[in-house]
Amino acid sequence: DNNFLSFAKVRASWAEVGNDADPYLLQQVYQPQQLWDGSIPKFAENNEIANSTLRPEITTGIELGADLRFLNGRLGLDVTYYNQSTRDQILAVDISRASGYTSRVLNAGEIVNRGLEVMLSGTILELPGGFAWDASVNFARNVNEVIELADGLESLTLWGIRGASLEARVGEAYGNLYGRKFARTDEGDIIFENGFPTTLPGQHVIGNIQPDFI
Repeated sequence: DNNFLSFAKVRASWAEVGNDADPYLLQQVYQPQQLWDGSIPKFAENNEIANSTLRPEITTGIELGADLRFLNGRLGLDVTYYNQSTRDQILAVDISRASGYTSRVLNAGEIVNRGLEVMLSGTILELPGGFAWDASVNFARNVNEVIELADGLESLTLWGIRGASLEARVGEAYGNLYGRKFARTDEGDIIFENGFPTTLPGQHVIGNIQPDFI
C-alpha cells in the first residue's frame, strides 16, 4: 500500500546450454564436385580436417534483474545484468595450405559476455474513456573478452580484406578489426611525408564490429 512504489520484483537465474556441431565434422567425408566430362559424378575429400574428439559448445550464464513500478503502475523500470561464458567454441581454424587442406575444426576457445539492459516505460496519457498512450525506451550495452584460444593459437583470423582483418585475440574484445594506423602528432593531426600520410608499424585495433551500445 504505497502510492509511490506500487510494485517491486527481483529475479535471479542460472542456466547452462549446449550447442552441437554441424553434420560431418567428426570424420572425413567426400564432397560432390562438378561432373567430369559433363556426365560422370566426381567427388573429392573435404578441404577441412574433421575432429573426432570434438566437444559441444557450452554456454553458462547468470542473470540478475529487478522490475519496479511507480505511481500506481504509470512508470516502470526494468534493469537486467548478465554474465555469460561460452567455452569450447567450434570453429574452423585456417592452416597452411601446403598440408593439402585449408582449415581444421577445433574447440577454439572461450569468450565471456557481460552486459546491462535497462528499460524505462510509462503512461504518457490516460483518458477516462479508455484511451491510453504508453511509451518505452530501452538501453543495452554488452562488453566481451576472448579469454582463451586453442593450444598453439595466439590469434584467430575470422575475416580479412585489403590489409584489414577481423581477429579474435586473447585478452582483447571479440570483433576487433586490426590493420594499419596513421601516425599522428600529439595534437591528433596526421603526419605526412612527401604528400602521403605515414602509418605506424605493425597491426593496430582500428575498430570493432560490435556497437558500443544499443
